[in-house]
Amino acid sequence: MSNTESARSSKTEYSNNRDFVSIIVTTYNGDKELEFCLRTLLSELDQDCEIIIADDGSSDPRTRELIDAFRKDCPVAVKHAWHDDDGARKARARNNAARLSTGNILLFLDHDVLAPPGFLKMVRQGMVPGWFAGGRRVKLDQAMTHAMFDGRMRPRDVFHISFALKAALRRLQGWRYLFPLRDRRPGGAPQSWRGMASFCLAVYRDDFLAIDGFDHRYTEYTVEDWDLFARLVNIGIKPGYFPRQATLAHVWHPEYEQDFDGPNYRMLNEVIASGAIKAKLGISTLDSEAPDNSINTSTTVNN
Repeated sequence: MSNTESARSSKTEYSNNRDFVSIIVTTYNGDKELEFCLRTLLSELDQDCEIIIADDGSSDPRTRELIDAFRKDCPVAVKHAWHDDDGARKARARNNAARLSTGNILLFLDHDVLAPPGFLKMVRQGMVPGWFAGGRRVKLDQAMTHAMFDGRMRPRDVFHISFALKAALRRLQGWRYLFPLRDRRPGGAPQSWRGMASFCLAVYRDDFLAIDGFDHRYTEYTVEDWDLFARLVNIGIKPGYFPRQATLAHVWHPEYEQDFDGPNYRMLNEVIASGAIKAKLGISTLDSEAPDNSINTSTTVNN
């Protein structure tokens, strides 16, 4: 039975299981991308996880229809955190979703990545207290993406050994991550967070809350993730990467232009220079906002 409730009206009860994972998938009108992402996750799910869709204001009804349809086949709770569309507010959307989460591990994914077999198991095995972990990706080209969307290629096909060879021959971006590289997993030598991106990020809930989550000041498609990484490092949390077997596939889309001299990068540089820890507009600010404003968050949970 489905039940819809305000995220503000009930206190979230966190899982006592240290391996419980809240999978937070960020989307915005990502009909096909979201469908394929969720499809690759479906076989990974077990009783110690949940899925939360961090929706940055999707207006296309197909997004909600897709989530409702997925919920019927999904063996775990599926929550949908949505706020009004007011430009790209990815940081806020993720905090909205994190506020509904119950897991000890928060796993952030973008809707345009595909998870390999055994991915969730590798996430749990890769997490070490005092560390956060990033994923690697190989980017599909336009022809491969269209073949998958048209049904000529299955999402799981991209994780076959023959795909790794094809990726190497085509020199797809990130193809090297499909082959053995030096060990950069948490627990070894700390890595540079500048090589990470939040298309795949796993962080312990307590560490995430200690820095007040993502900073809402960042808008557009930019460096809100690097800001988070820098502040985690500032409190002594070390960065590492999941192993080669956890490399995701990233579907093709036009690249976004970055304004390296713009206000978002200036804010990031200030955070790095100052050693800041807390987000200036973080997850805690959501609880103080009026319940009738534009970022009301609701959750539909399959009970």
